Amino acid sequence: MVPANFTDVALAVSPAVVNIRAEKVVKGGGPVFRHFQSPYGEDDRFHDFFERFFGDRPPREFRQRSLGSGFFIDKEGYIVTNNHVIENADKIKVKLKNGKEYDAEIVGRDAKTDIALIKVESRRDF
Repeated sequence: MVPANFTDVALAVSPAVVNIRAEKVVKGGGPVFRHFQSPYGEDDRFHDFFERFFGDRPPREFRQRSLGSGFFIDKEGYIVTNNHVIENADKIKVKLKNGKEYDAEIVGRDAKTDIALIKVESRRDF
């Protein structure tokens, strides 16, 4: 049976649409001002001032998060999403319409077309 309108189509397929949260750890920080030349020569008091407060900080780890959506393409848990959402992710979480969350793994991705395939691991069919 062909749906009568867009609302009927949206209601029929909405259980296949998922929310995706990805997280990766990146390093940042460290010596901030050593990459810039001193405009005032060797006796640069601004450089000394900033070095005192920001100088030799060790690099820190930061968690970078991204959000996106995707949709199931089969009952075994394969999901199509955008590559930029999951690219280089250390952890991927998928949330279903019913509120349940699952871990997912990257199966494949293509940066050029910004498409990715991930898989949810579960003992049930989706």
